[in-house]
Amino acid sequence: MFAKLLKHDCKAIFKYWWIVSVISAGVSLVAGIALSIMNVGYTAHNYIQTAAIIIFFFCFFAIILLPLVTQLLTFIRFRKNFFTDEGYLTFTLPVNKSALLGSKTLASLIFSAASGIVFFLDICIVSGVEDLDNIGNLFYEISHMFKNIFNPFEWNVFVTFILTILIGIACAVFFNLFIFLCITISNMLVKKHRLLFGLALYYGSSIVFVLILQFLSSNGIFESLMLAPVFSEWYPVLILFGVFGIIAAFCAGAYLLEVRLLDKRLNLE
Repeated sequence: MFAKLLKHDCKAIFKYWWIVSVISAGVSLVAGIALSIMNVGYTAHNYIQTAAIIIFFFCFFAIILLPLVTQLLTFIRFRKNFFTDEGYLTFTLPVNKSALLGSKTLASLIFSAASGIVFFLDICIVSGVEDLDNIGNLFYEISHMFKNIFNPFEWNVFVTFILTILIGIACAVFFNLFIFLCITISNMLVKKHRLLFGLALYYGSSIVFVLILQFLSSNGIFESLMLAPVFSEWYPVLILFGVFGIIAAFCAGAYLLEVRLLDKRLNLE
């Protein structure tokens, strides 16, 4: 049953996501052409170069919006399924709340990863249109990086890479669950503009979190922790493992809290 839920959620998001992705690729092509014009260095027609600069920055801003649009699609899908008239039908399905929440979370992760791939391809399009050699250089740097990571004589580098990927996935899971929590709380606290309130709560909390991290970083706490005098090259790996454990615990707490709220505190429109 979980597979059917996931398939249904992915189809509902993909119906709009692919349109945004195609538009993003087209905008990348325009951005690449504008970048080429910028690098030509017109002298007799400076207004053309000025227009190209403006177009490029507008296009690049539009490309950056792709992950945000993907998030918005998954959040709207979550709210529509749980907190509108459709919610009455959702909770009549012969599945528990954990499966419903797990399906939404996994679908959000899938499309977040897909948006990351599309964003990378957009960058390749912009670079390739401007100069094909840029793509070759980019893939050379990537291959060189992976060669260092999979060096059999430096397993600590490989383990660090794997832990970094796991931390990234855990952070994505937590932030998706956190926005689900914000939307759920907004439906408990306010009667109008619930989605807007939930998004404001999420992004406001995210800004506070980023400011706290910047404060800790500016005071050298992270640097002193990673560069502490130790006798083992595996020390950074242990630090990353601890970070992963903490984030995983937050994910589990957020998941259990969200399931309980969905089970006990529903406020359908």
